Amino acid sequence: MARVILAIALAALAVGVNARLGDPSPPTLPQVFKASCNTTIDVPMMGPMNLEGPCWWDFTTKKTRQDGNMNTPFGSMPVREIKWYAQSYSECVALQGASGCAYFDPSHTHSVDYTIATQMGMSQCQFTFKEAEDDPFPPLVIPPGSSYSSAVFDGAASDMWQWTWTPPVGPAGMMSIQLTALVSHADPTVLQRLEVTINEMGMQIKQRVDFRDVTPGAIADSIFTDGVNSGCKEQSNHDDHF
Repeated sequence: MARVILAIALAALAVGVNARLGDPSPPTLPQVFKASCNTTIDVPMMGPMNLEGPCWWDFTTKKTRQDGNMNTPFGSMPVREIKWYAQSYSECVALQGASGCAYFDPSHTHSVDYTIATQMGMSQCQFTFKEAEDDPFPPLVIPPGSSYSSAVFDGAASDMWQWTWTPPVGPAGMMSIQLTALVSHADPTVLQRLEVTINEMGMQIKQRVDFRDVTPGAIADSIFTDGVNSGCKEQSNHDDHF
């Protein structure tokens, strides 16, 4: 009998210390989809910023895009935010030309953030870049053992999952990322909210994205290149995570 009890206890530990009897299994979420997104990010010393509009997420190629009005403590403007979290040198050259990629170290990928803004009827493209390992892109996979609880989204029942992800690169303990995902209780494959809290060297950045009208499916390559060209101007690096 003691061996049976021990076997049961070890099996429970194998699926995670946060799992509770009766909790559902973590769902499998779509990796490529378009949606309507309401994104809020809170950066130290800059205050909250909000961007609401159509969005496209591709977790297989590590790219995102969101259009809409960017609202900050300093004003508002229509923008298109395109992010490549793991861009290669050849991809940079294809978008910006060799002269536009002089900053790029061809030996590894970079995280490049393009902002296409419309001011006075004219479109302007700017970009910032980081080493890819400095701007991680967590996989949209809810691991076994994640903390589960019930929640409400838009007045309907939701399932909430929480877990911690540590980037596979960089000094140990330098960065940790807490994630919270809300999914529909009626259909757990429908993503409703993703919250990301990045803790790095004593600084904390919080981002929350509410998803509505999520439509899984392939995304045209042009979605992530629209408006990006050799005329994009490099700006000072910053720590936004849209």
